[in-house]
Amino acid sequence: MRENLRPLVSAVKPSGRPAKHARREILNALAYGLRAGCAWRLLPLDLPPWQTVVACTVTAAARRSVALRGRLIW
Repeated sequence: MRENLRPLVSAVKPSGRPAKHARREILNALAYGLRAGCAWRLLPLDLPPWQTVVACTVTAAARRSVALRGRLIW
């Protein structure tokens, strides 16, 4: 299941501040939220904060949509 979710999480930027949470933990939080069907704010405390999970997911989705726009043939 994690392989299906991997494109939904943005990669760590090579420059800038080091990542505070491992991408695997963000994937675990994403999988938990999808499996449990709960609101993002109800993620357990042993997972990364819900704001981090949502931000990584939204950033990856935005990058993917921009990349797909360049491939579309009109």
